[in-house]
Parts: sequence; C-alpha cells; structure tokens
Amino acid sequence: MNDQSGTASADAQREDDSPLADVTSFTADDDGVRFTVISTGCTTRASIEARVERVDARTAALTLLRVKPDRCRRMPMNAPFEMSRDELGLADEDIVLSNPVSPLPSRGSRR
Repeated sequence: MNDQSGTASADAQREDDSPLADVTSFTADDDGVRFTVISTGCTTRASIEARVERVDARTAALTLLRVKPDRCRRMPMNAPFEMSRDELGLADEDIVLSNPVSPLPSRGSRR
C-alpha cells in the first residue's frame, strides 16, 4: 500500500486504509473520553473506531479512525461522542490523543 499521490489525505491513512477521524475537541478524565468529530449528518458511533496503544506503564495513546464514511450533504457540524475507560480497555492510565484537533470549518469553506 504505497500511495504516491502525496496528498494530505494519504498522510492521514492507516495500515487498514481507515482515515483519521476529524476531531474538533477532546477531553479525558477518570470516566473515559469525550470528543467531537466533524459530521455532515450521517456520523454515528459505529462510524468511529478507537485504537489504543500503550506508550508506557502510565500512558495510552488513543487514535480515532473513521471506519464508515459520512456521505450526507448537510453543513458540517460537531458530532459529540463518549467512550468509557472500560470500552477502551483502560484503567487509570493518562490518555493522549494521536489525532490532530482542528476547528470545525467555517460556513464559507468546503472540505
């Protein structure tokens, strides 16, 4: 899988070809994580997959992948989601997000 196109979207691909989710906010606490992703109307919890990688004994890196494309045509909006530590298979580790966090596109821009 070697994409020679050199596009930014190619940089955001993972081994399984699922792109990184477009995260607009992220918080982690004792209960789990809360985050928002960009949606154009059809993003559900099943659209997002969490991958956890242990960084060290105290830290876990979370990568959020978009496994189901949002093909709706609504104006982009923030779609909120939560995942518990149990869902993520984590206890009391610090959680860091691997995805970049960027703002929701303004009304005048297209993605």
